[in-house]
Amino acid sequence: MKKPYSISKAHEKDMPEIISLLQQCSLPAEDLYDDKQIFWTAKSEDRIVGTASIENYHPDGLFRSFAVHPSCRKQGIGAALLDHVMKESEKRGIKSLYLCTDTAALYFEKHKWLYVTRDAVDEKVRQSQEFRSPWSAGTACMYFPVKEGHVKTAVQYYQSGFNCAQSVFSSFAPVMGVGTKEALKITSGFGAGICYKGEVCGAVSGAYMAIGLKYGRWKSEDAAAKENTYALMKEFDRRFIARNGSLYCNQLLEGDMSTPEGRMKINDERKFKTHCPRFVKDAAEIAGKLMEQD
Repeated sequence: MKKPYSISKAHEKDMPEIISLLQQCSLPAEDLYDDKQIFWTAKSEDRIVGTASIENYHPDGLFRSFAVHPSCRKQGIGAALLDHVMKESEKRGIKSLYLCTDTAALYFEKHKWLYVTRDAVDEKVRQSQEFRSPWSAGTACMYFPVKEGHVKTAVQYYQSGFNCAQSVFSSFAPVMGVGTKEALKITSGFGAGICYKGEVCGAVSGAYMAIGLKYGRWKSEDAAAKENTYALMKEFDRRFIARNGSLYCNQLLEGDMSTPEGRMKINDERKFKTHCPRFVKDAAEIAGKLMEQD
């Protein structure tokens, strides 16, 4: 069955109608004529019923101006636009997208976007008008990995139900000769701060293992390998703490992972959904960058 709408790249003549739609949806429309910005529209009978755009700050992008006309919602138009923009972003070499939203965080969470801190956003993206404008206390900053790689794989493992240590380590292990099954089994006890103890975050443990697998000492006399591995792990710590404030599960989640009551409280506060994916993303991203240096 043919869809009642079509999605295509917007033209200059579409801008007045796009602006009108954004205003109807209470979204900003004052800074749209930016050379970095590309719009796509969903049209039904030659009427724009949805729009979305990216600002390209290569290699990252800012997703914004996402709107569907109130009379056309719950018809899959928003999801189709979102999917279309992801594919177009990948074609343009964008590795990841960021957004900020006051009202639609749960919608984007449903579509596998992650919550991130504003400070973790790429510096080029933070120079955009969107990020330099005042934010309310309820503004959510979110991230989506577009490009295939360690970060996207780690996030997908976590979102499919594996723990944070499994997710990070298993995104690296196969390319270094360890099978996925073995990688998942090795790290299965390191989630929740090492088997519910709330100690070192599993995402951190998984990153340590990946660094060790690539650089670690396997000959007793190879002191240089040991020192290099330690130095890389310390640098990982520095970068992870700069983003998240701690390496320890209980501190990161502001709760007690060692008791069923503590875990229930953390779960009720939705931190396994709002916080843990970010730690997985950050750990995989930082470890990947450190391991690309040679």
